[in-house]
Amino acid sequence: SEPEPEDNVRLWEAGWKQRYYKNKFDVDINDKKFRRKVVQSYVEGLCWVLRYYYQGCASWKWYYPFHYAPFASDFEGIVDIDSDFEKGTKPFRPLEQLMGVFPAASGNFLPLTWRKLMTDPDSSIIDFYPEDFAIDLNGKKYAWQGVALLPFVDERRLRAALAQVYPNLTSEETRRNSLGGDILFVGKHHQLHDFILEQYKSNEKEPVDIPPELCHGIQGKLTLNEYPILPDESVQSPVPLLRDLTQNSSISINFKDPQFQEDFIFKAVVLSGAKKPAAVLKPGDWEKSNNDGRSWKPQLGFNRDRRQVHLDQSAFRTLGHAMSRDRGQSGSRVYSNIGPPGAYNQGNTYRPLLGRPQHQIPKLLSNLRPQDSWQGPTPLFQQPPQRFDRNSGATPLLAWNRMPHSQGSPYQQ
Repeated sequence: SEPEPEDNVRLWEAGWKQRYYKNKFDVDINDKKFRRKVVQSYVEGLCWVLRYYYQGCASWKWYYPFHYAPFASDFEGIVDIDSDFEKGTKPFRPLEQLMGVFPAASGNFLPLTWRKLMTDPDSSIIDFYPEDFAIDLNGKKYAWQGVALLPFVDERRLRAALAQVYPNLTSEETRRNSLGGDILFVGKHHQLHDFILEQYKSNEKEPVDIPPELCHGIQGKLTLNEYPILPDESVQSPVPLLRDLTQNSSISINFKDPQFQEDFIFKAVVLSGAKKPAAVLKPGDWEKSNNDGRSWKPQLGFNRDRRQVHLDQSAFRTLGHAMSRDRGQSGSRVYSNIGPPGAYNQGNTYRPLLGRPQHQIPKLLSNLRPQDSWQGPTPLFQQPPQRFDRNSGATPLLAWNRMPHSQGSPYQQ
């Protein structure tokens, strides 16, 4: 197996913060001005995310300019940090976005002259697309989980370089590279379907309000699409290797959200007139319906449905009869007819099979007697087999589920 990555920070040892900033940022912990800059950028990011979900995109130009986060203990005086963002910004155009996120190896998805900016040694932005770069595993095991230490794209330099190749775009590439609006698609069974179809038949050029009663109260403007998808008409596939859609029943139209002023504040409150549903659950209902009437307990591991096993006295007697209380003790118990692998008797050291390579396990089990590999141990009780309900407590101890299988590894050829 591959060696574990070296941990240069060691958060559990004294001096962890000093080592973190030195290894991750290459600065001394006493550089309070730099630490303050990292904290300020991180808090700005928190504000950007919150504003994005409650008010819309605060700025299309903002980004977090570091590969790593600060410590929570560095969040001092954050109430004084300004959370205002530049207004009036616009997102990158589609091809510009690809130039900002694609590596040079994916340049085949871009126009030829744009692709050369990624690979030409004389390109003014060739440093944006390094072929070799460091990956900090940062405590993880696999490279894809690590932090790719790539350079941040400078928007001004990128736009300056693209200005030289913009004239080379074809008319189709120019159309694809434009910032368009939203397109609404509905099926023939939707209440808006016939309303939209009438707009195309009347050839109405002016925006039309959506009838909210036909769309669950949604409001907005509809305008005719230059290249609409119409019912009972074939839809040409944009991909040469895929077939056209010949049985289409949907319809499309341009959609625009209601417009507000740039500084409009969308309040995060319950809308006026909203009717809250009547409460139907009582505080104790959750435990009764989801936890078999037992009191709530925290989830252990990743399985939320994991149930604890409760055994009665007879089950404990069965376990006591089937399992030795002392690993070094030998006796005439159920497992006494199976000799332990030789490796288990070296220095009385417990070495589980799961910790050994697959090719060694059959050798460790080679001293099992052949007749025991299929017969299993002596049954606990001489009685006919019984049926057990899998939902009624623990799985019973039967001979077939107590016997350690002696078959070779499934990976053995």
